[in-house]
Amino acid sequence: MLGAYALLTAYRYGVKLDAGRMLRVIESDMFAENKKDFTVEGKCRSHTWMLDMADCAALTAEVARERGELSLAEKLEPLAAQWKKVYDPETGLLKTDSNYYEGTLYNYSFRQMVKMDERIALAGGKEKFVGLLDAFFGYGAPDVTLPTDPVNEEPVREGMKLGRFEGFNNESDTEAPFSYVYAGRHDRSCEIIRAGMKYMFTNGRGGIPGNNDSGALSSYYVLMAVGLFPVAGQDLFILASPFVDQATLHLASGKTLEITVENNAEENIYVEKATFNGEEVKDFFLPAHKLMKGGKLHFVMKK
Repeated sequence: MLGAYALLTAYRYGVKLDAGRMLRVIESDMFAENKKDFTVEGKCRSHTWMLDMADCAALTAEVARERGELSLAEKLEPLAAQWKKVYDPETGLLKTDSNYYEGTLYNYSFRQMVKMDERIALAGGKEKFVGLLDAFFGYGAPDVTLPTDPVNEEPVREGMKLGRFEGFNNESDTEAPFSYVYAGRHDRSCEIIRAGMKYMFTNGRGGIPGNNDSGALSSYYVLMAVGLFPVAGQDLFILASPFVDQATLHLASGKTLEITVENNAEENIYVEKATFNGEEVKDFFLPAHKLMKGGKLHFVMKK
């Protein structure tokens, strides 16, 4: 599904491609023999794969409807709803009966879903969802001692049992802070992002806090510096907490995006207001198709 997400993102960003062919390619892959566990049996070997597949079905169905391919949309939409099977309504988190690659169920429970309103409702509403995020990021919890012995693995195992955020060392960890924004707590996202950029990234060799994985973490640092987080496959950027005075981005559309940051200072980590081409960005969500047309994005920061 990685290729499908790349194509869907390119489509939303206005990159020139054959949209009809894109739909045929994704449909062919989605309904291939080796994915019948998902399309026929309604399950996957990993719950994270289930989320990948379900959201890909949802995003592809949206494009199909826009293009008038209703039969494909109707074929995909029931599959898109299958993400609910892997969440536990009692805990509001992913279920425990799965293997989680490079992390635990906690690392993967806070990704940006297509249906974030339904995801938050499943957790019991915005207040409870924020509570789950706060627990994951350690708000109000006692400090922990980081293990330093490279031989003794017991402290690491004990730390894993806490179900806490370990740092920006995987893609799922870069997504999680932005789920706060859907529950109206952009301030929390700002606190985590700015602390992470300050304390988890350093100068010199080894300055990235994990496997760069084809540029994931280094590009994340650059995106956080300019205050933009792209949601994969969706027509959406979420505003972050920028820490540069200004930047010029040369977009794939051929347009230019000018970013300026007012009141930029180390202590001013919160976004008081943001405007794009003179209009206020509501709720810190900016459609990707608008941003890709270029213009001026202005942040006003506060303490």
